[in-house]
Amino acid sequence: MVEDQQRAKAERIKNEKESRRAREASEKAQREEMARQNKQRAFEEQARMASARGVGSSGAKFDAAAMTAVGGGVTNLSPTSPGFFNPYDFLAGSDSKEPTRKFNPIYRVQPFWSLMNLDRYIRQSPPPKEAMDTPARYEQLAKALSFICHIVQENHKLAPKGREATLGFLRSNQLGCEAGIKLISLLPHSAGASGKTLDGLFLNFINVFVSLVENVQPHQQIVLPGGWQQPDRTHICLYIIRNCGDDRFSFTVCNTGRDGLEYHPCKFDQSSGKQQRQLAMTIWDIPASRIRDSTFWVLLFRMQVYPHKKNNAEFLYTKLLPALNDRPLMSNLELGPSEFHAPPDPIAAATYIDLARLALTSSPVPGARPSKYASLLLLNAALELSYQSIADARPSSLDPEDTRILKLTGRNVANFASTVDPNTVPDGSLGGALSSTWDLLDRLLKKINFASSKPMDQFSHGLPASAMTDSFSKGAVTSLRTDPGSAAYPFFGRLRKDDYDNVVKALMGDPRQDPILIPSVLTDEKLPAVATDYQTASSLLLRVCNACSLLMQQRQLVKNAPAFVASAAQHALTFALPMPDLDKSRCFWRKGEMRRETQVNLLFLIRRMCTIYSAATACVQQSRGLVAIRTTAFACAACIADAISRVTVVDDPSPFSLHYSGDCEGPTQAFGIEAGSFESLAANLPIYDPHYTSLRFQCLDYMRGISVHKNGEDRPTIFNFDLDLKPMKGD
Repeated sequence: MVEDQQRAKAERIKNEKESRRAREASEKAQREEMARQNKQRAFEEQARMASARGVGSSGAKFDAAAMTAVGGGVTNLSPTSPGFFNPYDFLAGSDSKEPTRKFNPIYRVQPFWSLMNLDRYIRQSPPPKEAMDTPARYEQLAKALSFICHIVQENHKLAPKGREATLGFLRSNQLGCEAGIKLISLLPHSAGASGKTLDGLFLNFINVFVSLVENVQPHQQIVLPGGWQQPDRTHICLYIIRNCGDDRFSFTVCNTGRDGLEYHPCKFDQSSGKQQRQLAMTIWDIPASRIRDSTFWVLLFRMQVYPHKKNNAEFLYTKLLPALNDRPLMSNLELGPSEFHAPPDPIAAATYIDLARLALTSSPVPGARPSKYASLLLLNAALELSYQSIADARPSSLDPEDTRILKLTGRNVANFASTVDPNTVPDGSLGGALSSTWDLLDRLLKKINFASSKPMDQFSHGLPASAMTDSFSKGAVTSLRTDPGSAAYPFFGRLRKDDYDNVVKALMGDPRQDPILIPSVLTDEKLPAVATDYQTASSLLLRVCNACSLLMQQRQLVKNAPAFVASAAQHALTFALPMPDLDKSRCFWRKGEMRRETQVNLLFLIRRMCTIYSAATACVQQSRGLVAIRTTAFACAACIADAISRVTVVDDPSPFSLHYSGDCEGPTQAFGIEAGSFESLAANLPIYDPHYTSLRFQCLDYMRGISVHKNGEDRPTIFNFDLDLKPMKGD
């Protein structure tokens, strides 16, 4: 009987516990439903306020209904939710705290400039060679991820009590990025090991990582270091693993480099016409058993740990990724949402800021906020941190360089905000985000003007807004009349000038004499329009060179002097000197006898004329038509100089001329020059004068004849600097 009573009592206690758990679960569900309804009402209220108020304080109304529409998007699992798995605590230990960083002021660090795309305003140079090795690349990636995580952390700290931070929906992704930073430090190649030691470390890494993947809860994601390592180069990217629930996972490859992008889907932007690619390509519908299998991770991570020539994009994209869900790579484009971005340039991609931002803002799940919109909120948060850094700045305390950085930052954020498509934001919060962006930029600009202004101007006189109605506060001073006694300065008498006229004359000094202007004659009726012999050609070139030099020396006294000089030099090179011919018997420069001093003098004058023409055309307004005529004039000079250099003079032949023309003794042949880019790039330049079109044809025909044999074989050529700056075979 006693045993029956005890059994009944235990059964009663068990039933009470089950009923209490059921009641607690029901109350929890009710609280979650109430919180969801409150959040929905908050979205609706925010949409109505945004629709009525417009974009910030500008008063502009929203035209698109999608900018203030209300919808429910799928969000990430909040770190405060029960059952949330913290991947960083799993890797670093439960006793360790979340890492903190200090970037103060934030707008002075290189990652901030890269995030705000400020590098476009400065001349970029490739990273140094020591920054291209594998450890330096992973260190740079870890710094980029740390900076992005720092923005989310500070945004969470600055959020008002009782309100969710603007980037609160990225807190889960931020902890996933923290885990990615920890995984970078745990990669075996970071320990500098090799051989069996490396194999042991790699095995331990795989065991820890597989345990990490098994603990990822539904609607959570973690970021992994990715890429491949070859003996002579390393490519870095990032992977995202997301538990989609129902024993299904997704695997995302975030790639902003050049290698492997050919496997990412692409399209053309309708507004700019530029090519965009799906930089975050997702493999959907992966069974949990396959993503938790260590075989795949061994093959994936060995590409980063063990350098080999077969570690490349083809092995990753064509063999490993399709094996996850047994589908062709491109078929995943139809299984989930996709977002296309413009790939960054190679120098900007080397900072890995764009890669880290893409990994943080990408949530591969239907209904999530797109990466571009999340990036806008991230830029707003970074801009808010910049504003907090100068919130207490006094007048004239802001450095001019900091002023330029902050103003360019505001300009780039405004430009980025204008490119967000309202139809891609599912929860209708774009209107409120744009209003916040407008108000933030307005506050920042006012603060910049106040902190960078000089003492006592319309920005820094210290008057409240209600008192800023006088002329001084508006920047206009119409009268110098003041109250009696306000201009009583004891040293003001030192500024008096009783004998004003004589003082001014003494300060000005004696008047300068008028400059001497030497007339420059560009025409000569005694000389023919086109040279008829070598003496006439030399005399014509010498007179034009002297006149042009004199005119350029007096360019401050003669208006449009460079234009006159360019016209005269251009006429001398293209009209006055006859064009050479491939036939020696018909060529003006080679059919007659020439002396050594005449040959040297002609070459010297042509070089001098080209120098004058180059300097003169650099001083006038540039245009594509000018470039076309200038290249044709230089081509004429090159052809004429080539023909003169081939002349075998009658008195003292030059060894260079003998070798160049092929008349030297021994088994030799003539050399030539190639047209190079004059034939290819200059083909698209506009030439509107038939005479210059004919000259261009003659130059190309002459250069082709001296660089190619009649049977089609190439002659040895010299001065091929468009191919290589080093001496080549012909040189």
